[in-house]
Amino acid sequence: MSTRYYLLTGLVLAPALACAAGASAARVAGAVAHAAVYTADPSRQPPSELMPARPAMPQLDPRSIPPSRFLRGNALPDGKSAPKAGAIPGSADGERHPAEAEAELRKPVPDAFGKASPLSIAPYTIARASASTLGLTSLASEVGVTSAPWRSTGALYFKNRGSNGSCSASMIAPGLLVTAAHCVYNFGTKTNAGYHTDFKFYPALYGNVVPPYGIWTATTEYISSTYYNGTDTCLNRGVSCNNDIAVIVMARNAAGKLPGNVVGWYGYGWEGYSFTKSFGGASLASITQLGYPAAFDKGYMMERNDGIGAYYTTGNLKNAVLGSPMTGGASGGPWIVNFGTVPSIVAPATTGSQPTMSVVGVTSWDYTSSGSQLMGSSWFGANVEFPKSSYVDSHKVNRGSGNIGFLVSQACTAYFDHC
Repeated sequence: MSTRYYLLTGLVLAPALACAAGASAARVAGAVAHAAVYTADPSRQPPSELMPARPAMPQLDPRSIPPSRFLRGNALPDGKSAPKAGAIPGSADGERHPAEAEAELRKPVPDAFGKASPLSIAPYTIARASASTLGLTSLASEVGVTSAPWRSTGALYFKNRGSNGSCSASMIAPGLLVTAAHCVYNFGTKTNAGYHTDFKFYPALYGNVVPPYGIWTATTEYISSTYYNGTDTCLNRGVSCNNDIAVIVMARNAAGKLPGNVVGWYGYGWEGYSFTKSFGGASLASITQLGYPAAFDKGYMMERNDGIGAYYTTGNLKNAVLGSPMTGGASGGPWIVNFGTVPSIVAPATTGSQPTMSVVGVTSWDYTSSGSQLMGSSWFGANVEFPKSSYVDSHKVNRGSGNIGFLVSQACTAYFDHC
């Protein structure tokens, strides 16, 4: 099957921006859209035949970012000119449209207690996303993984230059999947040869079994032109970058449905949605990280990691960091704030000022030393490559700020019925 790719020209493509955090003379970037390629029937391979022995993930030497560096440059910008945090709600049940929840979300509520957290970059807890012992019922609503909101996350398998690869990914619209750009493309290849092929998304995969919600294929992948060209702002080449983010447009199944119509989709946020300045002046958030790391349960079970995420900048580089022991295979998995089912509450209790369950990052890199237990994500929001506080699609719908807003706006311009 032949491959085709093309550059979107909504913005001027960036010149050769030095792949270093200190680069300052930069212009805004564009996006690269690539038609998905399949070299084999995606319905005929079970997960066991697709899992690589050791899924790759970009890694940093711990000496590149010593802990002391995280104590500086970690407060979100403020003032009248600073980008404002925002989020678009999702659909947990696969059918409900976000607009139905907007009226409730707009109601003013006071801040909840407990938003401030100790200034620490590494605390976390990790466990398999499943019930350890089945209770009195086997209803999906009472068992994890295959139930909402877990099931909007899944394993993403593909071929990278002919070899099997695996990542994690999640739905952020009825037909849009978000993952890491390195799960889609080999940084800086500059040609279509850098694209991975044969994408297969397995929502809520648990064990080496028949996928509970089927196998879903891709139509088009969107990444930053600077990631494509290898000119993105990065700490090291292709590692800890501004725009290690990809949006994948998914194909409909035989029944004409998109995956989000079946498993639901998360909202997504930008500019530090749900982050707050805490002790020491750092901007922190309570984050749930989901993924399929190969070192846990052989990569066939969804794992949940909860920790304190911190905003981090150095020069033009914007990232978030999170204490986590996950490994290769977790790449592209969502970093979610307010994860869970919204409770029914009675005053004076509140859900806080930014209560929408939202993906605010995707797993991008970890350290070469397993003892460091720290992972990073490209910041969802404005940066030197995508400076605008609002990106609007061709239907005049605001899709958000910065990199995530631009990529989603491009995908929704071309595939509005998937949004």
